Amino acid sequence: MRPVRCPCLHCFPGLARTTVYGLASVDERGRVVDGTVLRALGWTDRTPLAAGLDAGRIVIQPSRPVGSTLARCGRVLLPVGVRRACRIETGGRLLLAAEPADGVLTVYPLAVLDVLLHRASVAATELGGAA
Repeated sequence: MRPVRCPCLHCFPGLARTTVYGLASVDERGRVVDGTVLRALGWTDRTPLAAGLDAGRIVIQPSRPVGSTLARCGRVLLPVGVRRACRIETGGRLLLAAEPADGVLTVYPLAVLDVLLHRASVAATELGGAA
């Protein structure tokens, strides 16, 4: 058995970012809660938000006062159309990635992570690394 090689972290320039990550489940009303991630963004109970889709992920950012607002206790409401498009059901687990400098929250359904991790594994194998 070959030893598993771990990539050097300095090989990934994107890791210098201040991304704050969290895992959360969707409740029966389509809300997602992760206080650490949302506090990192500095959003308040009255921050108007807009959600959009981008390659299977949900991108949420402050908007003019026409979007949803952050609910109490640090909950973000994922619109039903967005949840349906991403096949997110009640209890579904999501990866939350906050970019405080940009004021953007990106929500990844775990199915998207499966695809990304598989692609990374294939690429590593093709480059001669361990899968």
